[in-house]
Amino acid sequence: MELMHVIAAFPADVVRKHAALLVDRIKASTPGLTPRERCYLPLAQKLAASPPAASEGLRLLNAVWQDVSALRDLKEYMLIASAWLVFVAKNFKVREINILLNDICDHFSADPTNETVAPFLPEVLSILLTNVTDLQTLFSMEKFLPLIDLLQTSEKVDLCKRIMSTVAETTPLADPLFIQSLLDVARTLHDSMNEFSIADERRQYSHLITAFLRNVDYGKDLDAQLNFYVECRRSFSKMEVVQEACVAAVIRLIVRATQTTVIKQHSKKNAAFVKACLAFCHITIPSLHNPLKKLRLLLLATMVSLCAGFITQGDMLLHTCITLLSEASVPSQNIAHSTETELFDFVSTLLSALVVIPSTQSPLHALLEVHNYLDTHTHHQFDRCLRARLAMCQLQALATLAQPSLPYHFQSGTLSNDELYATSVDHKEEIHSHCSALLELVLTTISELEEKSDAASHKQSVALGVELLNVMLKVALPEEKLPVIASKVYAVITKRGAGEYRAFLDNTLATLKTTPQWSGFSHLFTA
Repeated sequence: MELMHVIAAFPADVVRKHAALLVDRIKASTPGLTPRERCYLPLAQKLAASPPAASEGLRLLNAVWQDVSALRDLKEYMLIASAWLVFVAKNFKVREINILLNDICDHFSADPTNETVAPFLPEVLSILLTNVTDLQTLFSMEKFLPLIDLLQTSEKVDLCKRIMSTVAETTPLADPLFIQSLLDVARTLHDSMNEFSIADERRQYSHLITAFLRNVDYGKDLDAQLNFYVECRRSFSKMEVVQEACVAAVIRLIVRATQTTVIKQHSKKNAAFVKACLAFCHITIPSLHNPLKKLRLLLLATMVSLCAGFITQGDMLLHTCITLLSEASVPSQNIAHSTETELFDFVSTLLSALVVIPSTQSPLHALLEVHNYLDTHTHHQFDRCLRARLAMCQLQALATLAQPSLPYHFQSGTLSNDELYATSVDHKEEIHSHCSALLELVLTTISELEEKSDAASHKQSVALGVELLNVMLKVALPEEKLPVIASKVYAVITKRGAGEYRAFLDNTLATLKTTPQWSGFSHLFTA
């Protein structure tokens, strides 16, 4: 029809000023080969670009929709309805959008096979997502979720991905019904994954769901928050990253529940809640696949448990952590090539924690458990340099335990090992015995490397020697012959030349001259 081309040709501002007249002209026109209602398509596009006043827009919409709603050609109806939906979504409130959606859904019901309207569904939903800025308002519309369910599987997944991308950028979510609806959307992404899904897709979906999980905040209702994480753990079992995020979030819940509570003054309700959170961690963490991530989360849960004053639960988590050290000590396809470095970093952190974690059996029980696991499971898997460095970490931990007062404690009031065992003679003798054994292991490793003929081994021996010398001078190890041993290590270093470790060595010797217990032996460290 000529009128359709006229509307399309004029600028949007001109069409807006004469919109009412144009609607009357369309209604009065004679139907031809092209339905007269098709003229409403360019009219909707012009009004969307240059909208009239709200009252005038509503009158136009009511007048137009009398004709559009009566269309029986579903394809023609959807073509025009989609264009007017843009105008309505941009300029009207929920009530008008809902009315239009209801009419669209009524026309969908006239197409039992869904073949005619199916191609228009993604466009309708995309229009809503683009133009309705408040996602919670969109989900409150009665027909929005039913429309999503009508999509084909691939289209539904794409739309859910778009929704979750929007959620990742929103402010904290607190409405339970909205959260439940988003949880269903997230499940669609999760359930779409199978053994053929590519790694990048898994990573992307996991990131979106994790962002949603972090945005949920029930405020002071910590029980509802925990129940949400429990549901997420059950719903997203294929996503390791989401499981880890759930554990980290529950650990934060423990901190929130106890940060204003004085130790030993937990209410029954608060104590039960914290125990439920710790049980969640104890059950969930061992089910993860990455051994090193399991260890880090278990240690974090242990420390938070002890900070909250729950010693029994902390002891159980710590025992599980030490037991799982054997998994991280054996290379597998689940662990990256940096396993040795990561394991060393974790063991260093674990030993630092064991200095202050109270032992229920003997002061060195947990530390010796760590030593036994490392000695058993790293003997053939990792090179001797790593074993020597791990031994030096243990040396520092033992030397710290030998001090009459530890450098740090739990603020919660949980007793540390210095308060429990520092005055025990047996405790000091046990530390002395284990320090001697560890020192012997490191010295043997340095000697073996020194005896080899290749330059790489000599470089490793120098690196270990400088590190051991620094450890021996930095802490007061309970060993009478330390100065003589240290001078022999220094001789090995200077024999090969300190090389890139020269500055490290010079700083160590400078410290030696200012340390009271070593100042009388400075003559032993001469080139």
